[in-house]
Amino acid sequence: MKSKHHPIWNNQIPSSTITTYLKSALGQKTIAELTILSFLLICPEISYAACQIQNLETMTCATKTIANQSPFTFRLQNTDTDVSESDSNDNQKKAINKTFSGIVSGATYAENNQAKRTERIVINNRFNSLIIDESRDMDIGQYDSGPAVQANNYDTATNIDIKTQNITNQGDGLIVNNEGNGFTHIKTENINATGTAIAVTTGELAQDISIDTQNIQSSESSNVVTVQNRGKNSSFSIKSGNIYSSDQSSIGITAENQENTKNILIQAKDINTGVGINAFNNGTGFTTINTGNITAEQNGINATNGDNTQQLTINTKNISASTAISAMNSGKNSIFINTNGNVTGNQMDGINAINIGTAKNININHSGGTLTGANNGINTVNIGTGDINIEIAGNVKGGNDAIIAQNSGSAKDINIDQINGNISGDLNGINIINNGLGNIRIKANGQIQGDIGSAINISGKPSTTTNIFLDKNAVIKSNSGIAIQDDNTNTNIILNNGAKVSGQILLGDGNDTFTINHGDTSTITVLDAGNKDTNGLNGNGVKDIDTLNINGWLTGSSSSEGKENDTALRNWSIINIGGKSQSQTDSTLNLTGDLTTNQLNINRSGKLTFNGFSAEASSDHSLSEPHSIIINGNVTNAGIISLGNRHTGDNLTITGDYNGAKGTLILDTELNDDKSITDKLAISGNASGTTSIRINNIKGLGADTGNSKGIEIISVAGTNITDAENEPVFTLTGSHVDAGAYEYRLFSGDQTREDSNWYLRSRIKDTPKQDDKTTIVSNHPDNKPVITKPTYRKETPLNSSTAAQLLQADSIMLANLHRRTGSTPTAEQRRSWGRVIISRTNIRQNGTTSPHTTGHYNGLQMGSDIWSNPHWHTGGYLGYLNGQLNVAGFASGINGNVGKNDIQSYFLGAYSTYTSNTGSYLDIVLQGAQHQANIRPTGNQASKQKGHGITASVEIGKPFTIGHSAWKLEPQTQIMRQWLHLNDSQISGNTTVSQNGNNVWLFRIGGRMHGDFQFNKGIFHPYARINFIYSPDGDDYTTYTTRTASTTLNTSLAHSSTEMAIGGSYEISNKMRLYGEFGHTKSNGGDARIKAPFNGSLGFKAEW
Repeated sequence: MKSKHHPIWNNQIPSSTITTYLKSALGQKTIAELTILSFLLICPEISYAACQIQNLETMTCATKTIANQSPFTFRLQNTDTDVSESDSNDNQKKAINKTFSGIVSGATYAENNQAKRTERIVINNRFNSLIIDESRDMDIGQYDSGPAVQANNYDTATNIDIKTQNITNQGDGLIVNNEGNGFTHIKTENINATGTAIAVTTGELAQDISIDTQNIQSSESSNVVTVQNRGKNSSFSIKSGNIYSSDQSSIGITAENQENTKNILIQAKDINTGVGINAFNNGTGFTTINTGNITAEQNGINATNGDNTQQLTINTKNISASTAISAMNSGKNSIFINTNGNVTGNQMDGINAINIGTAKNININHSGGTLTGANNGINTVNIGTGDINIEIAGNVKGGNDAIIAQNSGSAKDINIDQINGNISGDLNGINIINNGLGNIRIKANGQIQGDIGSAINISGKPSTTTNIFLDKNAVIKSNSGIAIQDDNTNTNIILNNGAKVSGQILLGDGNDTFTINHGDTSTITVLDAGNKDTNGLNGNGVKDIDTLNINGWLTGSSSSEGKENDTALRNWSIINIGGKSQSQTDSTLNLTGDLTTNQLNINRSGKLTFNGFSAEASSDHSLSEPHSIIINGNVTNAGIISLGNRHTGDNLTITGDYNGAKGTLILDTELNDDKSITDKLAISGNASGTTSIRINNIKGLGADTGNSKGIEIISVAGTNITDAENEPVFTLTGSHVDAGAYEYRLFSGDQTREDSNWYLRSRIKDTPKQDDKTTIVSNHPDNKPVITKPTYRKETPLNSSTAAQLLQADSIMLANLHRRTGSTPTAEQRRSWGRVIISRTNIRQNGTTSPHTTGHYNGLQMGSDIWSNPHWHTGGYLGYLNGQLNVAGFASGINGNVGKNDIQSYFLGAYSTYTSNTGSYLDIVLQGAQHQANIRPTGNQASKQKGHGITASVEIGKPFTIGHSAWKLEPQTQIMRQWLHLNDSQISGNTTVSQNGNNVWLFRIGGRMHGDFQFNKGIFHPYARINFIYSPDGDDYTTYTTRTASTTLNTSLAHSSTEMAIGGSYEISNKMRLYGEFGHTKSNGGDARIKAPFNGSLGFKAEW
């Protein structure tokens, strides 16, 4: 095919039209292919095809090259309609219309009239804008080189605006150079080129570059999309679909902003090339890269910001490349890298980010998926002026470090926030080198794991601070056994609830703090605050103050070898256990051996225990050897120090001073005599403040410590320093501890107060009496005799008085015939009756504890005849009594109130009464009782005493008429036998209480004077009675028994009393009567003195 070029002069405007005719091989038809308008300039290069036009008749060109020197806009549009030869010949007349309408006929082959453009478009524009609007796909497959579209603007031109459809070419796709002073805009569909798909270059006068394209594919080019922007204050942006190149040395997008330019904005979907994106911005604006998935043989994204740029932002999904993301920023703002997917650096780092110069922060956010680097997962170096901020919500893995962050120069803080996921490195999980001006903060909420290094490794300037927050779900561990290591920063680590650390925590120089907030410490093997000399100086000669705060549970000691559940605690200046508020959850340090610290503070919610060695005890929980623990340092106790492990003989030694800040000391003691085995506290320095001591009695029998020093539980080598209120340094909880029948109290010093030690004694000093036992301390001949008396526990008077109280209840309920039923039965009719009972009592007994009971009984009794005849009435009754009884006695070494007994008694009785015709009577009663006594000693734990009683009574009486009066005198005699059995009961101190000797005889002899008086509405039978009561029985014995010994205390029951009472009955009718009495009983003496200031009853009786 040949082409001819005919210059056509247009007379209507000073221009020429060049029409190229194509000679078709089919029918030799000549058609117009391309019509170009240009101003005629006196220049041999006005317009040309493949070469300069020299011979218009014979010139043959293979391409259609168009040069425009018009000062007007040149526009090329394609049409599917051929231009006829007559139209071409007539073009001279129509040129002006075609010129200003901008319509040039498209190149269409006549032989097939194909819809695709098959020829290149190459335009060199010298003036104004260059616009290409190609509405058809371009398939330039016949050429093996050269771009499908090439557009050049000279420096005298302005804009380039290119719109095309899909482009396929054996060579390049779009090659654009804009040296003019306008914008460059390219919008295409898909591009499939052998060479470069899109290449754009602009001059210094050019304005913004924008590219909007669909999928791009290149097979043999080193650059798929390349842009070089030199336009002053201009920006570059590209929005593309997928980018692919089969050449693994290719670069998907190359973007370069030179000096004085502004922004780079890259938005691409998936990229599969040798290098994904290379972006270099040396302008003054930002760089932003947003991509989908990237697969690259070399770097996935490589972005560099120059000295005057603003922020560098990368947002991407999955990446697989040698280095997934590399960012270098020397600009005036920050790096922002956001990933959400699997990001893999197959040979180097997953993410490599560097700030230098005036650059500010490095911000990395991995929000999901796994980020992996063959070298490091994330590698950040900040030599700029800002922070490193890394936020992880997925997994991060590294062949060396999972995350390495380095600061130096003027750089500030390093912050790593793990939202969730796992961070693991073959060397370290997190490795931070802080040589900048700021501090370090790590917040963990997932697993952080190292292998041959540490899970977290910190180093840097000694003046910096490291804060590590281990929150819920955090698991910190390393196969090397070193979980956390910090060489020389001031480190603050907080182990919160739900977090766990396995292995060693090694903190070097600096003021370090480790705080346990109920995190899991069971697998921490070593907690080391860094080596110091005896003056507390580290290797640099600086005095470190390292603090261990325990708000939770920790087991270990300074002598531990370091293993699970036995943490080695080394080099801590201060150890704080618990919080200062009692409302905080209890915290415990469970020592397994000696502890070395300058100051141990046990706060209000803190507890120091010694159960760590309890597993060494034999199966029966006995100890072959006592255990001794030394605390090398001072101790302040506002919480609890507990040696209570159910084993006596443990020793705690404090080599410094002890200050009790209203704390508690718990000791296990075998409460016997002064040779008792006990836990002990030894204080090498002074003792001050106030501390309450709680004693656990372990198999103690309770015994009289006599006039010895007692049981030594605390030794003080220094001085006991009392506070301003002169409160004792040590006091006993509840003022005493009880074992068997004895009450032990705490005393400072021996009997002569010659030392500063503290003793438990079951005796107290007494005013000397002739019969008191005395002890003269032989090595102090000037000492006066020390007279003591035993300190029985408060339960002893209460228990000793119980039998007398219950026997009294039995006798009140059975009483006598007339108090019970009102009058002697005379008729054959059966009777039903009931009464209420009120009785005040006062019982004073001799004995070991001299109990004295005061109080009252209230109750109810109801009975009925079951069978009767003219002489006999046989029946039964039910009764209930409640006794509220206060007890005083000898306890705690003094006589005084000791508590109260609450008596509940239930009765069942049977009676048979014989009455003769003369009024003589015989009353036989058998009564059973079920008793329960609630024994409530003041200040001590209450206990219960149960038992049952049987009482048998025989009473006789015979009335004698006094003259002819209405009065009769009735002598009476009553014999009562009482049996009382009390069950064993348990009281504190592992003590069993048993009672014996509770069976007594009771004799009553007396008389009654009664009369009969008729009234209009009934008959009144008043009476007065006087009785002498005598019980000859001796002592009641109360035994206090522990596992291997017992103590028995006696209490007297023998007594005599005189009773006086008045009463009567009133016949409301011949079937119903009211009756009642009140009286007073006084003691006549005896070992027991029983009296009733008032007793009374009121009843009702009906015959049927």
